[in-house]
Amino acid sequence: MQCPRCGVQMSQTAGGSWQCWTCGNTQLRAEVPAAAVDCPHCHLPAVPGAPGWYRCGACRWEIDEASRQVYADLVAHLDADPDRFFAYVQARTAHLRALEPAWT
Repeated sequence: MQCPRCGVQMSQTAGGSWQCWTCGNTQLRAEVPAAAVDCPHCHLPAVPGAPGWYRCGACRWEIDEASRQVYADLVAHLDADPDRFFAYVQARTAHLRALEPAWT
């Protein structure tokens, strides 16, 4: 687990708490759930907060579950085949612009 204050890897103590030896930050028995998503701003884990929402503890970025799923799918497609992903985005953009004559 990375420290939300300084970004350094935290160490887990024997009691289950997390300790950052760089800045002294302590989190009692804080565990990152398996469903966590990385914050696109600071790359720290955004963990479930209010029902249906994920929130980054460092920069306060938030995303709801439906948007998180769209984001995760887009990133997975981008990582799997960047050329195909950008070709799809370009084709989709061209299609949408063709539907609205004012944009041409």
